[in-house]
Amino acid sequence: MQRLPIFETVLRGIKVVGSFVGTRVDLAETFDLHADGRTRFVRESRKLEQVNKAVTELENG
Repeated sequence: MQRLPIFETVLRGIKVVGSFVGTRVDLAETFDLHADGRTRFVRESRKLEQVNKAVTELENG
């Protein structure tokens, strides 16, 4: 396990992002699909109270 230096992280504005889904290869393939125009990006803003409904809608496509 590696340690994360807190002061350096804060002072340099370093962001730590993780994912439990997919590999780097999966991500690269997804970017390639999008670059080829085979996917599209959909964005919607919702109120926090609507989170359960939004997740249900995602699960239902």
